[in-house]
Amino acid sequence: MDADVVGEREVTILIEATGDHAICNDCGQKATEFCGPSPRLRLRHFQVFNRPAYLYLRPKRFRCLHCYGQPETTRLDDWYDLRSGMTRAFAESLLLEILGGALNDLTLKHQVSRDLLRGILKRYVTSEVEGLNDKAPAVINGVGGDRSLTRL
Repeated sequence: MDADVVGEREVTILIEATGDHAICNDCGQKATEFCGPSPRLRLRHFQVFNRPAYLYLRPKRFRCLHCYGQPETTRLDDWYDLRSGMTRAFAESLLLEILGGALNDLTLKHQVSRDLLRGILKRYVTSEVEGLNDKAPAVINGVGGDRSLTRL
């Protein structure tokens, strides 16, 4: 692991993937033959010294020896969300702050966009719960919250 402060703006942390296999997208079995790293991912993480921190990771690619054509598969871990470009811990902490604060305050505090916060809400907040009316609380990963949060 290597870390660096980029100017006055952000902190970058380079991390190395350590997994020894990936799950094949075709057959679901372990792909164990290492073929090289994937393109580098940039993942937003918690602030460090009041600066946005980004983790840079090159996931490992593995070849599946069980499938015809031996396709390559990238190892994906559950501690980050590839589509959102952030760690799950950071996304979940933002979700908790959304529940207790204003979106504009969060965009300034964490230097994130309203669209990013909306995306977190869409992934974590169940917008339609069968049998409940508009005044009932929404279900947020098992936590009750204000149903109006789903209407941004």
